[in-house]
Amino acid sequence: MDFLVYYGMTHNPFDKAAKRVVTTIDYKEMTYRLDYLVKSLGIGLFTGRSGVGKTVILRNFSQSLSPNKYQVCYLPLTTSNKYWH
Repeated sequence: MDFLVYYGMTHNPFDKAAKRVVTTIDYKEMTYRLDYLVKSLGIGLFTGRSGVGKTVILRNFSQSLSPNKYQVCYLPLTTSNKYWH
């Protein structure tokens, strides 16, 4: 069964190309932490299961930053799961 039809949705809100992002509690928490990293000039690492929205949130947050002040470096490490048991 297609979950879009089942839930009456017009698009997948978790798709990387989604125009609107669903602001869940996890979204707000990660955005708060990213904002803290920006203000404190810190370096961060976000980990989580596949499909929880890490890339979508990072992409959305990075678009809110001034490209004249910040350079975002995104390094996906998708092969590490096979080493974790």
